[in-house]
Amino acid sequence: MGMIYVVTNRKQAGAGFIGVVEAAAKSGANFIMLREKDMEECELEKLAHEVKKAISGSGARLIINANLNVARNAGAYGIHLSFGDFMECGGEAVRQRLKIGVSVHSLQEAEAAFKKGADYILAGHIFETECKHGLRPRGVEFLKQIRRAVPGVKLVAIGGIMPGNAREAISAGADGVAVMSLVMKSNSPSEEVGRLAKSIEY
Repeated sequence: MGMIYVVTNRKQAGAGFIGVVEAAAKSGANFIMLREKDMEECELEKLAHEVKKAISGSGARLIINANLNVARNAGAYGIHLSFGDFMECGGEAVRQRLKIGVSVHSLQEAEAAFKKGADYILAGHIFETECKHGLRPRGVEFLKQIRRAVPGVKLVAIGGIMPGNAREAISAGADGVAVMSLVMKSNSPSEEVGRLAKSIEY
């Protein structure tokens, strides 16, 4: 089965944020990426510990977006970086023995990130999404291009992923899919993750 990455947004989830994350993890999400860019480091670290506790025993692993200190102090599985940050300071994450994910928006970035040692790349946006309103999606052809050029990379698709189109991303060469709003805004996150998981079964 393809991997499922759930990217957090506590503002979308509201007061039930931890419950949403826990439900996602226990329903089949393989990774929870804590991405709360507006939080101060001390607050983010506290939340990271809460999330790690909530997903404990589920099999899901914690990834921290952008903040190396929090990733290290919270005992996270990995860190996710922008392409620019990875090329500039990815070596420190390697020294911390963290798994490293990198966001890419071009074939050239995908090739460079893989060559420098990224453990996975997050490619998008693939489908229409409110988060990228007005920007043309790259489509599944982008995934096919990356897969042909970098056959050894772990490739994750993001952007407008739904149970109805996730299979297209997997068929185009993605090893997994990443979602945010689908789960964070849902009144039934367990059901959404379950449907997504079923849609990308091999």
